[in-house]
Amino acid sequence: MLFTHVMIGTNDVEKAKAFYDKVLGALGISPGHVDHHRDGRPRVRYPTSSGVFAVTLPIEGKAIPANGGTIGFAASSPEQVRAWHDAGVAAGGTAIEDPPGVREAAVGRLYVAYLRDLDGNKICALHFMVDTWRRRVVRVGSKNGSRAVAAGFLLHARKRTLDGHSRRSV
Repeated sequence: MLFTHVMIGTNDVEKAKAFYDKVLGALGISPGHVDHHRDGRPRVRYPTSSGVFAVTLPIEGKAIPANGGTIGFAASSPEQVRAWHDAGVAAGGTAIEDPPGVREAAVGRLYVAYLRDLDGNKICALHFMVDTWRRRVVRVGSKNGSRAVAAGFLLHARKRTLDGHSRRSV
């Protein structure tokens, strides 16, 4: 499933913009653009080739983080994950879970780091290790000739069959 955008709530758009400009900047994303909803509430948007990440004042009341939610940002290398984490801590985010590093997961080896942003939202930067994932870009044409680019990943990890033998899976 692909998303057009992900929007989270904040209680201070200016502080959130300063934070996300730094952490997303470490991933090569340009500073956010501030605009306003039709009702006048400010928001900051970070457009990329694969969608938009946005931060906004909530329609109703105070922003609260999702219980059990995590937003993951793709990183191109372990060094970029570490730079993202360092930028986030320097900008007032809170380091959580283990320090940045390699983790074994059901999908293979990942290099990952986790933070809580200024409003308590759980975010991470993640790099799929080269021996596990191969990046594939899918181009989708539309009737008016414009093209959207969506990023996908193909698993190239060895999986065990039920009888214990290894096989290559794509």
